Amino acid sequence: MLIDEDLHSPELLGSSIQALLEEDPESALTHLQALLKRRSPEVRLAAVGALGRISSAVPALRDALEVERNELVLSELCELLGYARDDLSLPRIKALAKANRSNLVRAYAVIASADIEGARAVPFLKSLLSESKSRRLRSSIYFALLLGEDKESLGPLLAGLESRDEVLRCRTANYLADEALVGFKEEILPVLRSALAKEDAVGPRRALQEAIDSLSSAGRYNE
Repeated sequence: MLIDEDLHSPELLGSSIQALLEEDPESALTHLQALLKRRSPEVRLAAVGALGRISSAVPALRDALEVERNELVLSELCELLGYARDDLSLPRIKALAKANRSNLVRAYAVIASADIEGARAVPFLKSLLSESKSRRLRSSIYFALLLGEDKESLGPLLAGLESRDEVLRCRTANYLADEALVGFKEEILPVLRSALAKEDAVGPRRALQEAIDSLSSAGRYNE
């Protein structure tokens, strides 16, 4: 069981949660749910990450999504519920994607909606695209549209590699490394290699190389 002293140290908290999960993941659920009510967002974030490793914890994550306000915790919740394909979370996720004040949260919610609905999410995502002025958020929407099999979004997503915004270039490369885009790799790989040849910033270079490695090793590709 977690003790109060653990909550004051990220190292102790992490090791205590790991011990709980290794001992009995299902019995850890009650303790982790209690941490979701703690004032510290760091504690709540650690609890959410641990709950994401327990198959029966989806309802707890869904409940947390309804009340959470911290952008990092909200982003993690959206990602995990998207991975879980949790339809019951969709109304809240769509509300976050449409109107949350944090573009980071909106980006994660946008992708989660595509993870859950697939092609059914395309009309909703296109409505968000028409309203969004943030280039970073638009990049996330283009990626989500690709997850929804809207192939026309590949070109606008790739264009992010040419942005002056280093964060956007890095984020775009990370999206392009996603295994869901393997079917597009013949179009993506040459663009990634061209972008890498011109890139000077360390972060984007690393992301581009990882994307190239990831796509090159997936399936078959004739050089």
